[in-house]
Amino acid sequence: MNWLTESLSLPEGAPIGAKRRVLVRRCYLNPQAYQRFRPSFNLAGFEIVDCPALTSEGKTSTDIHMVLDIVDLLQHETHYDEFIVFSADADFTPVLRKLRRWDRRTTVLAIGFPSGAYRASADLLIDQDDFVRNALGFDDEPEATPRAEPAGRGPADAVNAAFALIQQTVGESAVPVPLARIASTILAKVPGIDAATWGGFGSFRGLLDSRSLSPLEACWEGGGTVRDPRRHAVSADSAKPTNGGDPAATVAAVADLIRSEVAKAGKPMACGALANLIISRYPSLAADWSGKGCTCHNYRSPVKGRNFCLVCHTQDEARSGM
Repeated sequence: MNWLTESLSLPEGAPIGAKRRVLVRRCYLNPQAYQRFRPSFNLAGFEIVDCPALTSEGKTSTDIHMVLDIVDLLQHETHYDEFIVFSADADFTPVLRKLRRWDRRTTVLAIGFPSGAYRASADLLIDQDDFVRNALGFDDEPEATPRAEPAGRGPADAVNAAFALIQQTVGESAVPVPLARIASTILAKVPGIDAATWGGFGSFRGLLDSRSLSPLEACWEGGGTVRDPRRHAVSADSAKPTNGGDPAATVAAVADLIRSEVAKAGKPMACGALANLIISRYPSLAADWSGKGCTCHNYRSPVKGRNFCLVCHTQDEARSGM
């Protein structure tokens, strides 16, 4: 912050002799992924706007929060001359242009390769190398200096614990373990791994692909499984369709199973738990979920001729008494 106010040049057109003063400091933070940075921003005088993930892919509403706050500040009785945005999201391009129409100056720190339109819409671009060296105080490290972790990766201990848990889970199972079950187990039991960042690898698959699972083997076809080839043989019977190859009969049987389990539970059940139960009773579905496998176990309805979430669909029916 001292570097911003004392060293960074002002945008073109600023009054001669003017000095920057930051009146509003806001950090838009995903608490599921970056909670450890909260104390630092608090100590630096920032207001923290929590923007948790709203989808299973980790999508947050950060950009919407920022846009709404910028619009509010435009109409505030205090005249804010400059808006400083630390983001490379090209979605903010219309916001920068609106600020220019309102005769406000914009300064942007865009790490990476921002779009040409985004760059052209800002009055001042902060050089990323200049920011890292002078604002954050990180000088170039000597080449001989060892690094504890690769850049952009998550905590090594958490990643090691995740892979140890995979080995343990598959080792304790008599059959190949669905990838959905492994993912949910890691999120539940390994501190430092969350669905937003997956330990710094961006996705569950990115985490698994970061190192070898040997002697285990991962299959990403359809729903996907991890198996130990020394103990988990690929059974020819498991590859055969259930219920004589009649997809409608299989869907009906699975729907009856889910209704029965939800009724016995007396409360909402996790879709992951239901998916694992379905796989244990109907192993042929684990191969590719009838060719429509994905993280929500899509299944093509032979009656309605469309895709739907097999687990959620039948669970909703059970709750509604259908």
